Amino acid sequence: MSLLDLPIERIEGGWSYARTAEGAGALTIRDLQGGLYGGNLSGEAELRFAADGVAYRLSTAMLGVQIAPWFAQTSRSSPDSSESEHEPSDMAGLADGHLYLSGILGDPASRRGGGRFEIREGKLYKLPFFLAILQVLSLSVPQEDAFDRASASFFITGNRVRLRDVVLRGPALTLVGQGRMTLPDRAIDLDLVNTGPRRWSHVPLLAEVVEGTSSRLVDLHVTGPIDRPRVRARPLGGVGRELKRLFRKRPERSLTSKGSR
Repeated sequence: MSLLDLPIERIEGGWSYARTAEGAGALTIRDLQGGLYGGNLSGEAELRFAADGVAYRLSTAMLGVQIAPWFAQTSRSSPDSSESEHEPSDMAGLADGHLYLSGILGDPASRRGGGRFEIREGKLYKLPFFLAILQVLSLSVPQEDAFDRASASFFITGNRVRLRDVVLRGPALTLVGQGRMTLPDRAIDLDLVNTGPRRWSHVPLLAEVVEGTSSRLVDLHVTGPIDRPRVRARPLGGVGRELKRLFRKRPERSLTSKGSR
């Protein structure tokens, strides 16, 4: 069975149909359970049939869904992507999340909803979004170790998706930020900053400064379609001033006066 273009397996659940006081029909689906890309999908939904359209309301949750086949299907459905691009072997990871959504069928502008997702145990560096970031950062760590977890909250209003609490994490790097995405073109406008000072930990004095100013070390602006993003690095802000203040040579006069007391 296909639901929202997703191949749902072993789907089961209870349903009921009733008429409202206004004469509209209402179909309610409860305790929905199914399989999705090796993981589990659960939820409930309601459809209300009226003369002016069909209103829907749904709430779903997923656990342990494999992202590789999901992304492969999404790439194949994109008119600008070749079928051989980004095979499942290029990436790995398990996705958990939940979504609530309501609206009128056939009217994207009526959509209202939100949710949260998290990707764990990931091998994400070959996804175009992450690869574009790594190319700008030019990290000395192996790319395959750069990102293994990602999470974000999202809020849907029509064709606009607001992204909050975005966290991209790996052993050597952590980026956090927020932004937005438009549908159906999946164009993003995202601001990310670096909060991971681990690569400075071997220099104790420098680590203290970087710890306090790490949010300004890397400031990235990511725009464009999520499968063909453009990443721009912004100025480093106050970090340069902090480092100059830390390492600048003290005036000789100050040292002399201190020693004479």
